[in-house]
Amino acid sequence: NKMAEAKRDNKTKPKMGFFFRSFPRVTELLGRVMHYGECKYGLNNWDKGGKPDEEYLDCAARHLAKYIDRDLSSYDHESKCHHLGHTIWNLCALYELNVARDCGRSPIESDASYFAECQKALDKREAVAKAEKEWGNNRNDH
Repeated sequence: NKMAEAKRDNKTKPKMGFFFRSFPRVTELLGRVMHYGECKYGLNNWDKGGKPDEEYLDCAARHLAKYIDRDLSSYDHESKCHHLGHTIWNLCALYELNVARDCGRSPIESDASYFAECQKALDKREAVAKAEKEWGNNRNDH
């Protein structure tokens, strides 16, 4: 008595867990940077927008320069977070405030064609691997 398995259609959807599994320390670092920002400015203050892109770019560049120069072991003196965390966060905020919200679409809707192309490539890779395996099996039969 085999239980019925739920059906899911996730072929064209991003595998969000990949990021968290691949970059757990970055995820934690971004959480720390965001927590610091929440304590200093309030919850999701950045999401109000209204700041020019240059502020995010300048801040990201300053923190990246500090990292490159190894200023104080690469940690921000005020937040005590790694400079790369601030760099990444500012670029993420810039993306969210501009690119991802362009025309009111979510990032996934904006990037749907990208995911469709990725799936085509994966399907092709699987088909080639299957054909190679079958060819090898048929060759061994003779």
